Amino acid sequence: METPKTTHKIISFGKFLIVLGAIFGIHPFAVIISIPLYVIGLIIIWKSTIVSRKRKIIWTIAPVFGIFIVWILIILITLIFD
Repeated sequence: METPKTTHKIISFGKFLIVLGAIFGIHPFAVIISIPLYVIGLIIIWKSTIVSRKRKIIWTIAPVFGIFIVWILIILITLIFD
């Protein structure tokens, strides 16, 4: 049986994997690394019973949205300074 402290560590590790996957997802050649990290982190978060459904959805959508924002900024900067 898992203690609450252990459960929180597992959830924190899942969040860490999601964030790490999002950071690696910014670079096009690191997508091979970022997708498994992101998916494993999502599985850890979605298996948890402590995290609310709203938080699970936020942790699923926010990193992908963040990557899109960064890519849009990169494209705009390259168009401006081209």
